[in-house]
Amino acid sequence: MNVSLNWLSSYIDLAGLGTREMADMLTFAGIEVEGTQERGVTTDLVVVAQVMEKTPVEGSDHLNVCMVDAGEGSLRQIVCGAQNYKVGDKVPCALPGAVLPGGWEIKEGKLRGVDSRGMLCSASELGLPDKEHGLWILPQDYVIGTPVRSFVETDTIFELEITPNRPDLLSHWGMARELAGITGRSLKEDPAAAPTAAAETKPAGDFITLSAPELCPLYTATRISGVKIGPSPEWLANRLVAIGLRPINNVVDITNYCLFELGHPLHAFDASKITGGLNIRRAEEGEQFTSLMD
Repeated sequence: MNVSLNWLSSYIDLAGLGTREMADMLTFAGIEVEGTQERGVTTDLVVVAQVMEKTPVEGSDHLNVCMVDAGEGSLRQIVCGAQNYKVGDKVPCALPGAVLPGGWEIKEGKLRGVDSRGMLCSASELGLPDKEHGLWILPQDYVIGTPVRSFVETDTIFELEITPNRPDLLSHWGMARELAGITGRSLKEDPAAAPTAAAETKPAGDFITLSAPELCPLYTATRISGVKIGPSPEWLANRLVAIGLRPINNVVDITNYCLFELGHPLHAFDASKITGGLNIRRAEEGEQFTSLMD
């Protein structure tokens, strides 16, 4: 299970605890830490740059020689294979010496025999969810030469092995409770304790059938109307990406968010495509189904 330090910090104040110290605490509590990863931009050598010129590389069908202004007083030549940008766009530029997430160090080199003195970056290359296919196009009011780390959130990801007898740790809230017990620090407000608007409840009738009550004695459903499917807010998408999930849309993403926040699995159905209600049952022999990943 991947656990985000930023997400954990929503529920418990972990200020002053280093990554190694927290890993040791969890290990001594019987929670195996398989590894840690630093996410986001941690160097000042990734800066806002503006594309001033763009010329195709001779003999290539996708590479371009770009002259970019990275706030250095002179233009920097970089070869780029992305196709979604134009002259005048502002994009992240990794200068030689920059180390990107995953330990990838940027160096000067040649592409198709053309000098390239850095790299223009996509959002995913900076440990963020992709905003578009290709380079991350930044707002025009961003100041050239500004380190990207000044507006990009960094994070630490703990890769944990949770044993079968500790399902209470399969969420960020559960892990925060464990850390509160280990450190003696107080928890912040329980995310599940916030008051919600009263909703009308009624028996499901024939809409829900429990065909395997020995496995699922209780099943509840809530109908939500007026939902417009679209991209999730950036903060939600960032949290899912941080722990290795791919954002799909706002409806699917919020169910995944609740799962990894509280440890409670949810699923959303399109009511317009359901006929005959829901039947909670075992799979039938040889039965096939299409998943979200297909």
